[in-house]
Amino acid sequence: MISLSGVTKRYGETLAVKALDLSIESGEFTVLIGPSGCGKSTTLRMVNRLIEATAGKIEIDGEDIASYRPEELRRRIGYAIQSVGLFPHMTVEKNIAVVPTLLKWDEARIKHRVGELLELLSLDPAIYSEKYPSQLSGGEAQRVGVARALAADPAILLMDEPFGALDPITRESLQREFLRVQRELKKTILFVTHDIDEAMAMASKIAIMRDGSLIQYAAPEEILESPADRFVREFIGADSALKRLALLKVGPLFKRAKSIKEREGLVAAKERIVEGENLWLTDEKGVVKGWISPRSLTGAEDLTEATTSLDPRAAGIAKDDNLRDALSTMVKFGFRTAPVVDKGGILLGELSLSAILEA
Repeated sequence: MISLSGVTKRYGETLAVKALDLSIESGEFTVLIGPSGCGKSTTLRMVNRLIEATAGKIEIDGEDIASYRPEELRRRIGYAIQSVGLFPHMTVEKNIAVVPTLLKWDEARIKHRVGELLELLSLDPAIYSEKYPSQLSGGEAQRVGVARALAADPAILLMDEPFGALDPITRESLQREFLRVQRELKKTILFVTHDIDEAMAMASKIAIMRDGSLIQYAAPEEILESPADRFVREFIGADSALKRLALLKVGPLFKRAKSIKEREGLVAAKERIVEGENLWLTDEKGVVKGWISPRSLTGAEDLTEATTSLDPRAAGIAKDDNLRDALSTMVKFGFRTAPVVDKGGILLGELSLSAILEA
């Protein structure tokens, strides 16, 4: 657990952070957010003493961080930043191994840990271990930066706008990837962003700051339903209904779907289909190939003619997707009902537009 009690940071006559009280439970994903200059990054950097607090106390698991040497403290806490900060003269493997090397891990343990982390972050060790930062894309470099922050298996991870410099598609992909990693590792995370959508999508609790003070600290759902004041209400924006959809998962809402295999033929499709509903066409393994409507069966000579083809990798919805992303996919492809698939495109069920609207 991280506890900040009356923490203040003063620069001359300016108070960057004002008597901040904040408690972060173990395994919690807490996001610090607010307008530029609100003190969020300063607060983050006081936790690993990159910036020293002027007053107040910061404790980790009941121990005052002032009792540690700064370098000792930082080796116990992972740290990832927007600019990544990879050493250009080191390979990916050497970059990830920086802290374990300082901690005097043996070579075999370091090599195993590097491979483990690259695989966790969807980077093939055989391909990436010997690459240099200049050979990586922005998304790959950021993954390596996260791997380096996790290298010594710290209980706490500090992240200062780590995805802020990436393009929207890469950023969204990395957000999903990192949440998957967090579900596995259950680290205590303090994450800074200026993007309220990112905060809503990733946080278990959000701390909204303004002018160095904490305005509201609560779960995303509570902030959307009961903003503390006008500033918070304006900061989260008018589209709170859409933001709420981003907090809800597809899993509890999808239902079983009617389907037919390609080999079963047109007659079986006509017998199985119900007026007003579609029938999903799959191959023998259950991978979705398209959909059939009652109207498309009329006059069709075979299943191919009656089927509207789709690529489940593009048009399929995962049960771990949030409802806002699911709705976006449905609008993009014109679905009133969309297929819910696994990573291999195998049909798990279907999600209807009405289920989203009723959520």
